[in-house]
Amino acid sequence: MSDDVPPTVLSVLAGGFAMVECPRWRDGRLYFSDMHGGFVGSVTPDGAVTVIAEVTGTPAGLGWLPDGTLLVVSQEDRKVYRIDEGQVSLHSDLSHLTDSPLNDMWVSPTGHAYVGGMGFDIHAFIAATEAGRTDGPAFAYARVFQVRPDGSVAPACDVDFMFPNGIVGGLTPRQVLVAESFGLKISSCDVEDDGTLSGHRLWAQLDFAPDGLALDADGALWVADPTNDRIVHVAEGGEVLQELPTGAKCLSAALGGANGDTLFVCTTPVTDHERAVQLRDSSICAVRVAVGAP
Repeated sequence: MSDDVPPTVLSVLAGGFAMVECPRWRDGRLYFSDMHGGFVGSVTPDGAVTVIAEVTGTPAGLGWLPDGTLLVVSQEDRKVYRIDEGQVSLHSDLSHLTDSPLNDMWVSPTGHAYVGGMGFDIHAFIAATEAGRTDGPAFAYARVFQVRPDGSVAPACDVDFMFPNGIVGGLTPRQVLVAESFGLKISSCDVEDDGTLSGHRLWAQLDFAPDGLALDADGALWVADPTNDRIVHVAEGGEVLQELPTGAKCLSAALGGANGDTLFVCTTPVTDHERAVQLRDSSICAVRVAVGAP
């Protein structure tokens, strides 16, 4: 990305995806899931894309175990898979705990993974809403699940979330932040010694439905706002520090780059599976920001 790009204009780093989501920066590259493309990939700062592995059941949230093994959520399979040298194998099966698809994931430094459930099929809900139909699935509360390092799984807490979406760790591994899209809010939870979550409380009330999250070194969040085609920089308590137009639905974000001060944003013109695969117009965009990653 050129040094003369103003800090309010996003440039396209890589495009041609079906629907790119769940970005995570690690080891000099950005990892992502092409949910409707059915694969996990990575992209370098100069835009070189690598397909790491094909994943069934709609790949979503990403994270790493302490030994460096990459984990990926499979939404429709309701499972978490391991990816090792391109080979995909089962890490944890959550299908006995929920009938609805899974969503984003954050993996702590101790290897505890926190996976948000949906509670209902959001893709079918959006498709019905956009078509003006009333036969879509009804809203339902959902849980956040804890996947322990050995792959065993349980609800992380007894809280009903209003569609847990983006999920990231706080400035310490003792905090988890969750976007509750249908609650128009960001919530905070404390991480106990056994990996369970407690102390569910409001971090920021918003006037939009938040999607993916990226935490900066000041403890503020870049929050994806797909409804309004923008990414919003929000401080704890809800103060809006900055907002950037993204030109399409903004699904998620991550901070990274050589100095940690590049904001990567995932955008797409459509979320419907069939149309997304047909158009392949989803992109990863980038812009430098004032405050970098923790």
